[in-house]
Amino acid sequence: MAAGEDVAALLSARMYLYTLGQRVFGGEPTADLTDAVDPSLMASACEAAGIDPGLGLRVCESGNAALRDIEAATGVYMRLFVGPGKLAAPPWESVYRSRSKALFQTETLDVRNAYRVAGYLPEGYPHVADDHLALELGFLAALARQMVDRRASGEPYDDATASSRTFIDEHLGRWLSRYRDDLARGAAGAGAAGEWYMALVELIEALAAADLRRDRWI
Repeated sequence: MAAGEDVAALLSARMYLYTLGQRVFGGEPTADLTDAVDPSLMASACEAAGIDPGLGLRVCESGNAALRDIEAATGVYMRLFVGPGKLAAPPWESVYRSRSKALFQTETLDVRNAYRVAGYLPEGYPHVADDHLALELGFLAALARQMVDRRASGEPYDDATASSRTFIDEHLGRWLSRYRDDLARGAAGAGAAGEWYMALVELIEALAAADLRRDRWI
């Protein structure tokens, strides 16, 4: 594969993987997600993004198993991400980075400002906490789409690259590992759906780490 094709494949893979994370963590599971956990598509994306294809295979196998019982998967989603009751792994950055471990703290406003600078307005603004995992992944997915679209039209996209790297370094990368550890405890014994959410968090964590190591995006 030529260098230009490598870059195009990388950018498309990042867009697909961050968008998948946004969709899965941002709402109750639906049958149409089956198309997004296709093993062939996932394998290609993992190879292009430079992450372990075994992680992608786990996401696909557990995701397809979970989606065969939408009702059970929805129950797991509600328990892990919505409530009622205390969440084992609250999916908000501020819970992991603020002293009060509460929502709508300084960390939330810092995330909102990062969105604003990049011209991004998350769904639900201003009535949701901007630092929810799904919204942070949605931001990275939006930046990834900008890179894909601009490269296709011959426009520069180094600003989107810089925004993505900075956001991972200053936000997502600062709390995702602790969230993953808490989610592992909360998802234990939750069957295929619990394994799906765990596998996807680990894949996103690997992708974010790979993004910080990249020296060639353009």
